[in-house]
Order: sequence, then structure tokens, then C-alpha cells
Amino acid sequence: MEVLIHLAKANAVFALLFGAYLLVLRRETFFIANRIWLVSSTVIALLLPFVQWSTAFSPLAGRLLPSVMTGADAGTSRTGLSWEMVLLFVYSAGVVLELARLVIDIRNAWVASGAASPTEGLSFLGRVSIPENLTGADREAMIAHEWVHVRHGHTADVLLLRLVHAFNWFNPLWLLALRELRLVHEHTADAIACERHSDYDHLLLAQALGIPTHALTNNFRSSNLKNRMTMLHRRPSSLAAGSKYLLALPLLFAAVSFAAPSRSASPVRTIQSDVVVQAERMPEFPGGNEAMMQFVVKELKYPEAARKAGKEGKVFVGFVVDAEGAVTKVVVKRGVDPAIDAEAVRVVSAMPKWKPGMNAGKPVAVEMVLPLVFQLEDGKKP
Repeated sequence: MEVLIHLAKANAVFALLFGAYLLVLRRETFFIANRIWLVSSTVIALLLPFVQWSTAFSPLAGRLLPSVMTGADAGTSRTGLSWEMVLLFVYSAGVVLELARLVIDIRNAWVASGAASPTEGLSFLGRVSIPENLTGADREAMIAHEWVHVRHGHTADVLLLRLVHAFNWFNPLWLLALRELRLVHEHTADAIACERHSDYDHLLLAQALGIPTHALTNNFRSSNLKNRMTMLHRRPSSLAAGSKYLLALPLLFAAVSFAAPSRSASPVRTIQSDVVVQAERMPEFPGGNEAMMQFVVKELKYPEAARKAGKEGKVFVGFVVDAEGAVTKVVVKRGVDPAIDAEAVRVVSAMPKWKPGMNAGKPVAVEMVLPLVFQLEDGKKP
């Protein structure tokens, strides 16, 4: 479940940053800045859900654990695959297929870039291949174009986006971003290569006889010919237009607020002076978070009174894992219903010993917060 949550956050952050690029920056001639925006958006989207930011004003002091979903039949035996397992299986199968495609495309691109008599100009990693029938200014312009791709490391960008897409194959935005990034690469190379040729437009037209077949190579010939030629004659963006990139600041703040998990600032002392909310090595339930979720679902019994009354909601249970790993000082930080709150406290109090938190090699008491989501199943509401 944590994998799915991380993927959802990463894709939401990327949609925000890439959407800003399409709406505001795409038509600007700051090609290097556009490349940085697209690549950085990818890296930020991947890393941001893992980065924690601190706040001393959290209403729920304590290290927040992943939410545990419980239903009206919690504690009863279950058979078959859960929807999370099915979803993970489908997702994993898609990742394997996309990674296999990537490996095949890398092999094909490597072979194409080393061909003795290529039919088109292309480059891959540090290899450049130019058709032998080109001479004079045509040949010099195409060589200059392809070497821009090599010197600027454009292949690395493409491989990064393809790799990220393999793990996010369900989101078409990544393929659209890859297309935009490759177009930015072509604009960058065209801007330099046109200085070597007095009639660069005609050279592009002469080479535009088909669409490239090698998915990873940087190709002189391109299906985006109209866009490339339009950008060649576009007036360079003014310096004032560069202020648009300041849009990154509020967008980044919004992304951090949405995706980055928060924790109380360290060292915050809560409950008593020797209890902290952040340790160098945090406490761990035996078997990890998945085992903790399984324990809660198995032990918890939905209160009959709450079920009949149709009571649902999320209970935040605070507790301390002491220096010996025992679960102590269990309290309701934010409740829903007296019967539900009492059941949540009972289950957390029944937890086995955790692996204690460590600071400077010594065990310490750490305050934790566990959200328990009590949800009635469809058809069982009164």
C-alpha cells in the first residue's frame, strides 16, 4: 500500500510541475532552462514524497505512522487476494514489460549508432553516425547538430525519462514529457547547427523523409519538423520572459505541502523530558509496517454499538515505544466515538515489543502516532 501511495504522490507532483511547463514555458526559447525544468520536475517528483520537513506546530505531536484501514469485519478470517495485492501484481507486470522494452531499445539504439552506412544522422551516448552521401555544409551542419546532443548529455535525459516511465507506465504524462524533452533537445541542437548552414530549413526538409525507427537515438530527422522550423524563426524570448521561471518557487512550495510527509521539529520533548519524536533510528514493529498493519487488522473488532450507529472515522492514537521497546502511555490524540476510541486504545496497548529507537547508539523512548481508519463496509451500514 505504501508503494501505491508514493506513486500517487509522485505522479501528482509531476502533473503539477509539467502542467506549468505546458501552459507557461513551452513556447519560450530558453531551451537550456526548459530542459532543466523538465529533468528537475522528474527528480523532484520522485524524491519529494521521501523528504520530510519539520514543523514545531503539529497538532499531533509524535512520529506519524502509515494509516491502517479497518472494516466492520476486522478480526475475521479473510480468504483470497486483496485489491491491493491485485493492484500491485498488475503494476509489477507493467513495470517488467516496460523495462524489457527499454533494454531492447537500448540494444537497438547502440547497434544503429554504430552502423557503417546509416540512412540518417543520429547519436546515442558518445556515438555519432552520419550518412555518407552528405557533403560540404550539409554534412558539417548535421555533424554539429549530433555533437550537440553528445556534449550536452541528451541521451542521459532520455534514458532517465524512459526509466521513470517504466515505473509509472500507467500515467501517459511521462511519455508526453519525454516527447517534450526530446523536442527541447532538437531545438537546442538546431540553434547551434543552423550557424553552420545558410539554408538550414531546406536541409531539414530534405532529411524529413520518414519517422525515425530507433526509440532512444537522437535523430536529425524528426516528426516534429514543423515545430522545429517554427522555433528556428521565432524571435528569442526577452529577458523579462525569464521571470516566468520564478513560477517554480510557489509550485515547489505547493508540491512540498502536498507530498512531503511532515514531522514535528526535533528535538521536541513531549509527555516527559526523556521522550523524543525523532531518533537517529526510529522504533520498528517486529516485521515492519506491513506486519503492524496485519496485527491491527487481525486483533481489532469493530464495536457493535458503533457499527449499529453507523459511526466511522479516523482515530489518531498516540503512544510511546520506551527504551526497552514496550508500548506505553497509549492515548487518543484525536477521536471519533467513545466505543471506537476505546477499541483503538485496546489494540495498540496489546502490541508486542518493538525494536526500540536509537540515538548515538543508545536506546531512547520515542513518541509515535498511529492513525486507525474505522470504515463500515457497503451493505453493513444501518
